[in-house]
Amino acid sequence: MGILGMPSGCVGGAYQARRRAAHPLVHEGLEMASPFDQLTEIAKEYANEHDTDFAVHLGEMARPRDERLIDMCRSRRRRKNILLMLATRGGDAGVAYRLGRAFQRLYGINESASEGDRPEFIVFIPTFCKSAGTILATAATRIIMSEFAELGPIDVQLRNPLEVGERTSGLTPIQSLDSLKRHSKALFVDHFKQLRFDDSLTFSTKMSADVASEITVGLLSKMYEQVDPIRLAEVERSLKISGDYTERLTKVHDRSNLKDGAVERLLGDYPSHNFIIDVKEARELFKRVDEPDAQLAKAVDEDIRPFVNWVMDFAGPYTDFLSDEPEDIHNAEPDGPGAEAEGEREPEARRADDAEAQPDAAGPRVLGASN
Repeated sequence: MGILGMPSGCVGGAYQARRRAAHPLVHEGLEMASPFDQLTEIAKEYANEHDTDFAVHLGEMARPRDERLIDMCRSRRRRKNILLMLATRGGDAGVAYRLGRAFQRLYGINESASEGDRPEFIVFIPTFCKSAGTILATAATRIIMSEFAELGPIDVQLRNPLEVGERTSGLTPIQSLDSLKRHSKALFVDHFKQLRFDDSLTFSTKMSADVASEITVGLLSKMYEQVDPIRLAEVERSLKISGDYTERLTKVHDRSNLKDGAVERLLGDYPSHNFIIDVKEARELFKRVDEPDAQLAKAVDEDIRPFVNWVMDFAGPYTDFLSDEPEDIHNAEPDGPGAEAEGEREPEARRADDAEAQPDAAGPRVLGASN
């Protein structure tokens, strides 16, 4: 099933119908190659060549789309590796966490194996992958970014209580306090020096400090009174959720693709939630960031970008596996690499696995979407 439960074939048909409507001068008998059909063929070829399932998620990261993709993954025979083509402006950080954990578990990313036999979880970014999408990308063992790809910071976006329909970065209240602190110190030092060392004044050190303190408090006290400590605590907790999700996704195995200090940078080092993290910048944060091979690079230009733009602008979210199920290869059982068949496993083990792949739906939900 694809967009809003629509079968995958209907997605390609809808795309082709829109293209025909946009080009009415094209002769009706002329067959137009659909980028969706081309992408499906590329996915099948890539899957067979690299022993890698090819999944796709385009659009906002929101429930229940994560459950749909996890159900697809659990119910199919799987190859050794998984590649997720991801394009999103963001969404629910909890959805990113659930998907990342599920792919890690179902493809045995956390299991011990010799270097050459270890499965890979690859996130392929053809265009943009912002906010919650970046959180999901941190779960991968490798990232592939096209020339047009961009990641983004993971600071949460909160509803602006003063404006309808607007959101503001969760970092805004924190950074406002930092700004007030810097200004308080600068004002005090400036007034103290002027009072103590000006030749026309004869204030003692204590008097200079007292007067400078009173001036600083008088200038900034009204601003500090506007800071709501409860709201500030809520914001800090929301930021902690994004950071903790990312830490958990990267520390669950010894193959973390994030460099030291990258979580802190993604949370607080960028001046805007829409800041573009391109391939060069991404390599400062991640250990393995590759460019697509010639086949994928050509597909990005000719097929993938037009299809992604159409889905994002007109069709709505799309989630699916584009590669066929493997017929007869190792570790292809629906329960994951090296696992017993579902009917042969202990009920407690199955419940534990399901709980890890699909955490409690009542857990915290943090919106990380930009715009």
